[in-house]
Amino acid sequence: LWSIANIYLKDPTSWNEILKYNRLPASDPSVALPGMVLRVPVNMIKEKLRAARLIYFLNEVLFRKSETPDWKSVALNMDLYQDDSVRTTAQAQARVRFYGGETLNIYSDSLAVLRPPRKQTDLELLKGEVRGTHSRVLTASARITPKTNDTDFSARVKEDLTTLVQVYKGRADVEAQGKTV
Repeated sequence: LWSIANIYLKDPTSWNEILKYNRLPASDPSVALPGMVLRVPVNMIKEKLRAARLIYFLNEVLFRKSETPDWKSVALNMDLYQDDSVRTTAQAQARVRFYGGETLNIYSDSLAVLRPPRKQTDLELLKGEVRGTHSRVLTASARITPKTNDTDFSARVKEDLTTLVQVYKGRADVEAQGKTV
């Protein structure tokens, strides 16, 4: 457990929390055996390892790992990590569920990059349109931050890189040009 904690947890000394969370009977860090499945609270995992999951796609949707130049076809239920990109082609859509439970729809002809939570955004929208609830979205011209649990909004990057934000339910802060509305 100590080596697992050292690799995956923000605080490697918290290996005993894995014992408690999985209700393992011993307080021995060597109690985990090869092949044993362990559950770990998401908030304990290093941010760079926290995944979003692709839970739906229609037509041609591509992804690119942060360290590679190649675009590949997505697969249902695949994990996506910080700085991975998702690109939808014409007539394509994708839905991503973040580690905190938020979902975000990515519409056709869009390009989005997953960002780590410490950057105060979940996704950077470079092109196209998304619709979400709790996800914080950054574009070239705006930052959208949902403010209520029931917020439902969309953000679209226009050709001139301005951002159109529509809030259908709840409340969201939109920061742009030094102002927040």
